[in-house]
Amino acid sequence: NWMAITLSVPIRLWYKFDLEYWGLDYPPLTAFHSYVCGLYVRVFVPDAMVSPITSRGIETEALKTAMRTTVLFSDLAIFMPAAYALASALYPSDTRKRL
Repeated sequence: NWMAITLSVPIRLWYKFDLEYWGLDYPPLTAFHSYVCGLYVRVFVPDAMVSPITSRGIETEALKTAMRTTVLFSDLAIFMPAAYALASALYPSDTRKRL
């Protein structure tokens, strides 16, 4: 997975590593986001982030939970504030009345 790639492979090889199986093919900001999420997941499921080769096929409940948690945290930290800012910009008077 991308988290294992960003944690285990040098940055200069992120976009060259095993492109046939599951290479990193998103913009650099997304790669760094995967890196940060991988740091979090590695705390809870260290075996899953050891190597992008040996971690293939690992589908433990702990890993699934940790990865799903990164989605929730990302939504709370990035998506929700952006959605609120957009709604505030599009409907400024409605937003102030509700607060």
